[in-house]
Amino acid sequence: MIEHLSTTWLLTADAMEDRLRKERPVQTRRTPKQRVAQFMVCDLGYFPRGREAPSITKPAAETASPLDGNDLVTRIGTILAAMDSALDRMEPVAAGKVALTHPVLGPLTVAQWRKFHRVHARHHAGQIRAAIVDR
Repeated sequence: MIEHLSTTWLLTADAMEDRLRKERPVQTRRTPKQRVAQFMVCDLGYFPRGREAPSITKPAAETASPLDGNDLVTRIGTILAAMDSALDRMEPVAAGKVALTHPVLGPLTVAQWRKFHRVHARHHAGQIRAAIVDR
């Protein structure tokens, strides 16, 4: 779950960097279905259970050797800082309009991207706690 979360953060950072290099946000329009999904996640803070993660965000079958706690915290902090920096720099470029398209939720503003990642992380935090308790 930690690798899945950090992959989503890294993908967002990389995609934002790509949009920044192009010096413009996406021009995609939201569908009615995407508007409903965005409202559920970004406005209500509801993350549906049982949905399969996009394959690009799934950990590889064989991963590198596990990190100890300190290395894991350092890695997560670095990835989150990169994502936050990219979002900060995209904010004035997008000017409150859509910045980047999410594979399920569709085009999101920078504020919606931040909310999505908070709701998504909170969704997995419960799973991580349960996995720790079950050990």
